[in-house]
Amino acid sequence: MQIDLYRRWAATSSEIDLILERRELDAVIDSWLGDRPQSARRVGLVPLMENADPIREPAEAAFWAEQGVRLVGPAWHSNRYTGDTEDGGPLTPLGRELIAEMGKAQLALDITHMSEQACLEALDVYQGVVVASHAHSQRTVATPRLLSDRVIEGIVARDGIIGVMPVNWALRSGWEPDYGKAAVTLDAVVDAIDAVCQIAGDAHHVGLGTRWRTGRRVGAR
Repeated sequence: MQIDLYRRWAATSSEIDLILERRELDAVIDSWLGDRPQSARRVGLVPLMENADPIREPAEAAFWAEQGVRLVGPAWHSNRYTGDTEDGGPLTPLGRELIAEMGKAQLALDITHMSEQACLEALDVYQGVVVASHAHSQRTVATPRLLSDRVIEGIVARDGIIGVMPVNWALRSGWEPDYGKAAVTLDAVVDAIDAVCQIAGDAHHVGLGTRWRTGRRVGAR
C-alpha cells in the first residue's frame, strides 16, 4: 500500500512529519514561527487520494480514513463515481454514496478534476470540508480544467480553500512548452491569486496548489 511508503518516509526522516491529527498540523506550523533555525522547521505531509478508484465500494471510505488518508478527490478522469473536466457528467449514484460515506468518515472532499456539474452537485449535498487542492479560476485561463465562478463561490460559502496552480498552461492561455520559462512570470501567479480573491471577496480562501508531472505534458491535466 502506498501509504506505507509515506509512513516509512516520515519515520526515518529528520524533516518530515505525517499529519493525521490537528495537533500534528499545529506542531508543523509552530516550527516555522519566530526565529527558529532552519534545521528545526518541519515539512508536513497530509495523506490524500487523487482519483477514488482504489475505493472499491463507498463503504471502504472508513477504511482509508483509518489508514490515515485525510482528503479524497473522486476524479482524475471520469470514473464510476463522477464525471471529470474533460468528459463532463454528474456524480453517479455510486458517487453520491461515496461522498456520503466520506462525510461519515470525516474525509475532506477535493473537487479538483470533477466536472462543473459534479462539483455543484457535491457542494449541494456534501456536509464535510470541501477544497480545490489544485485548480483556480477560469478567469485566468478559460478551460474546463479550472473552476467557474459558481464553483469557487460554492467552495467559499463552505469556508474551503482554492489552491492556485503555479503551472504555465494554467496561467497563460495558449501556453506551449516552446515558449520557455520567461513567458510566464510570478506576476501571472499573483494575478491568478487575485482572480480568486476577487470572486471570494477576501484573501482567506486562496492558497498555492503546487503539482508536478514527470515526462511529457498531457493536455490540461
